Amino acid sequence: MHLDIIAQRVKEGVHAAGGIPFEFSVPAPATGSPRPRGDAIRPGQRDLIADIIETHVRSMMYDSIVFVASCDKIVPGMLMAAARLKLPTIFIRAVPTPGTSVSRARSRAASTAPPTPIRGTSSRRPPARPAAPAS
Repeated sequence: MHLDIIAQRVKEGVHAAGGIPFEFSVPAPATGSPRPRGDAIRPGQRDLIADIIETHVRSMMYDSIVFVASCDKIVPGMLMAAARLKLPTIFIRAVPTPGTSVSRARSRAASTAPPTPIRGTSSRRPPARPAAPAS
């Protein structure tokens, strides 16, 4: 499911509950090359993401937060920001947790899917194999 669809549903729910939803993005660190599984992002990147979120939320004086994330590089920064802000928070993880049976089944299906602007490509997936030439 694309993050923009999830975000739209969240905004609809906030509006239905009488709130005024706002949406903003944070930069996603990219390494530019595949990394071994389990390799964490650099603490500086995680802290920068948390700082950006904290600064924006405090400057806009939001009274609660809904995080929607799929990238394992952004999730730690978002969780740190939530802890620092001490506001009511809902966290939506938009992909299965790595290592689960659902994740393994989806990774096989997703390994041949082309990248999208929202999903991008994952360094944990093998590259898509080209189709066999027709005989």
